Amino acid sequence: MQAAIAGSLDLAEALKDKLARYRSHRSPTAMRPNRVVVDNISSSFFTIIEVYAYDFPGLLYSVTDALARCQLDVRVAKIATYVDQVVDVFYVRDLHGQKADGADDVDRIRTAIEAVLPGPAANKQAEGD
Repeated sequence: MQAAIAGSLDLAEALKDKLARYRSHRSPTAMRPNRVVVDNISSSFFTIIEVYAYDFPGLLYSVTDALARCQLDVRVAKIATYVDQVVDVFYVRDLHGQKADGADDVDRIRTAIEAVLPGPAANKQAEGD
């Protein structure tokens, strides 16, 4: 933990193989499509990102790492798990304190999150704006 915080350990690389192994074990719910909603209408201050997916070890890390790579600051996170499905909602702003409301920003966020969710790309849906 100290090495990751100090920056001397690339946590994403260290977890890569372990997360890949977990993702290879499909549960029956893996056939449900993932969904990523990027909402810039419901809040005047935040971009709200909703992630619907089946749960697996490392999911929250994978999603928050994707948000960090998009240079987003998570101000509020609401995490819910129902049996094996998750609904994770993140209230974010960019590193300048603004909403990520440009069309390119929204596409980049969706793409980054969808890339870390398991399942074929054909099963992934994106909504919102």
